[in-house]
Amino acid sequence: MLTKLLAKWFFWIGQAAMPTGRIGARLARFLFVRAQFLDPKLQDARAWQCLVEAMFARARGNSKEALRLLREASDLLPANDAIIANLGIELAMAGHYDEAVQVIERAIRGELDITGEPQVWMALGWSYLRSGRAPKALQVSERAEECNAVSNDLRVIRVLAHAVCHGFVQRAQLSRLVGIRPRTLSLLLDFVQHCAQAGSRDLARQVIRCLPTPTQLRAFQVVARSALNADDHETALWALKQYEIGSPGSPYPPRVRAEIAMRQGDLQAALKNARIALLRAPKDARILEQAVRVYVTRGELEQALEAARSAVRARTKDALAGGIWALHLLDEGRTQEARKLFVVQRSGDGLACAYGYTAQALIAILAGNWDQGLEIAQQAVLHFSQLPEWAATPAVVDNLTPTIRQALDLARAQADGLSRQKADELERRLTQAVAPTGEDQPPT
Repeated sequence: MLTKLLAKWFFWIGQAAMPTGRIGARLARFLFVRAQFLDPKLQDARAWQCLVEAMFARARGNSKEALRLLREASDLLPANDAIIANLGIELAMAGHYDEAVQVIERAIRGELDITGEPQVWMALGWSYLRSGRAPKALQVSERAEECNAVSNDLRVIRVLAHAVCHGFVQRAQLSRLVGIRPRTLSLLLDFVQHCAQAGSRDLARQVIRCLPTPTQLRAFQVVARSALNADDHETALWALKQYEIGSPGSPYPPRVRAEIAMRQGDLQAALKNARIALLRAPKDARILEQAVRVYVTRGELEQALEAARSAVRARTKDALAGGIWALHLLDEGRTQEARKLFVVQRSGDGLACAYGYTAQALIAILAGNWDQGLEIAQQAVLHFSQLPEWAATPAVVDNLTPTIRQALDLARAQADGLSRQKADELERRLTQAVAPTGEDQPPT
């Protein structure tokens, strides 16, 4: 009995500590864990621990983990309006707008009065707006005013909802609101991308024209990149065209158009745009990186090598350019120079990682570290087996497969026992990746 009372005491202190900032949240998490240790049946402690953990996950940018934790908390305490409201806010931020509306409206109607929390109204208004219910978003703004819980973000949402309903943007008001709180810009650009995807491109342009002139180009650039990451090539091309109107000689639009053309399988258009970008900025590392990608997928290895060398000289951190140049140095016996290329941390997409890890595996194996080399070769095979269709061209497969096999053969010649078995297993996975058949697919 005393143990259970102590557990509840820890739980109550944790609840009191939570609103006192980051240190208070850490203390609350510790107390909730101790409460569960003393009384494993105390579900309230586990639910509130999930709420605290979700706060930390959100601060780290891990929305998926935050959402999982909040769902667990709401399952444990389905009648707790504070937890339900937090779940609704996270759903809105994760793009689950219809579910967010249902959850937040339920929380607002609950016994706990949360109508004074501006963030709740902002998430509800945004969810209504993004789910195509602009009039409802306007009503949310009015409801929030009645509760004295209007935030600058909600005022921005009201202006955007008004624009959707009436077809024009209240430019002076929106410019003023964005100037008050520049962090609202991300909200604005998400709305612009949504409008462009939905075909309301004139409205999208109007919104961006409310931004300061130097920011407008950057805004179109962000929308283009975000749309590209979402595989929305049409919206990305539209944003690039708008960007080019303001900066006609910029190398940025042809560079991104080259990437879009590659993803669409049009390597001729990719080459054309990569060359335009190179003419405009022949020493720009990002332009050179894109040129390497185009040349490699087309099988123009000499041009890829030259572009990779130039990119390395421009101090690129791209794994593709670094990997290709390192493999060339290894062919010439310049192992030390190749090793120096990976003193800096290199990154990139799956194609870049496949080349980068292959080069690093060879470097380690040639230095006699075959165990380490096999670990790195495992990553090379993994990325190679998971290449997207646009990157797994015959030229890439024919160029990279024998190089990975060379690394595995060298390791197999030096290794013994388990290491040799691991090399054999990687060889089998590589063979499957090159020519997968039937049910015998490479593991992922």
